[in-house]
Amino acid sequence: MFDSHLAGITFEDKSGRISIAVFENSEFDEILERIEKLKDLIKNEFDIQENVALGSVVHGFHQIGTSYRDALDLLGSLQKQQGEIIQPEKSEQRLKVIYQKFDEQKKSMTENIADIDKLIDEFDKLHDFMNEYNLSNSLARRLCFDIASALYFIYINDTGNSTDSKLNSLLNSMLIADREAVCKFTKSFIVQLFGKEENNTHDLITIAKKYIKDNLEKELTVTSIAARLYVNPNYLSRLFKKITGEGCNEYVVRKRMERAKSLLESTYEKTGKIAGMVGYRDINYFSLAFKKNTGMSPTEYREKIHHVKVGA
Repeated sequence: MFDSHLAGITFEDKSGRISIAVFENSEFDEILERIEKLKDLIKNEFDIQENVALGSVVHGFHQIGTSYRDALDLLGSLQKQQGEIIQPEKSEQRLKVIYQKFDEQKKSMTENIADIDKLIDEFDKLHDFMNEYNLSNSLARRLCFDIASALYFIYINDTGNSTDSKLNSLLNSMLIADREAVCKFTKSFIVQLFGKEENNTHDLITIAKKYIKDNLEKELTVTSIAARLYVNPNYLSRLFKKITGEGCNEYVVRKRMERAKSLLESTYEKTGKIAGMVGYRDINYFSLAFKKNTGMSPTEYREKIHHVKVGA
């Protein structure tokens, strides 16, 4: 598993212990993954559970004695256990930092799916981190596919669109790709998935605005509007705020008030009827909302407008 793939050198020490000088390189799986595969093979072939101790990472064979002694020291703490793997504290800390950073970037990306620029910027930060820590190809594949799957789930949940072929294509591309290629494939997947949404968001909000304009007399909520547009309410809310700078509910109220003022100015309909025409079933609630918006009650507003017109 190691010698034949040029991933390490296997030998037996003078005490009969099997030792492996494992090469650490991004071309190979993480050392811990390779050791676990070896343990599984030994267990399946010989029904033996071996203890394993990993020495410290050193640079060059002239330092291999240091790693070997570290491994022996750790191995001594495993004599009463079976099938255990123990590694230096620095190695454990390295993996802890990697997964912690990954979780942070994943969270940030899922929170910024409505902004393709921020989404790509956060992925680039993750890419830089992978290079900084020289992640193995296999770990890069696993983390990138985790990101892609999480974003894909949010995409289909928000939009109702299913693009299974894209996710399967990404997986197939990753299987034999190195770290750089995996990151490029994943970035392309993200752009294809959410980049086209950037082109469609203005159309979506235009449709939403028209629906609101044509149905002010009905009960309008983000949920009811989203249902008419076949999108997720949270998705619509985020996009509406991003594109218009105004919340969807605030927009509905503003348009209702504009319609109410127009009706008060141009008709002699009673306040109660106008309230119903702009979606308010409770006249008192309508009056409060109108006063909050204009500083006057509907009646006061009408009298002021008519007075101004007569005076003119």
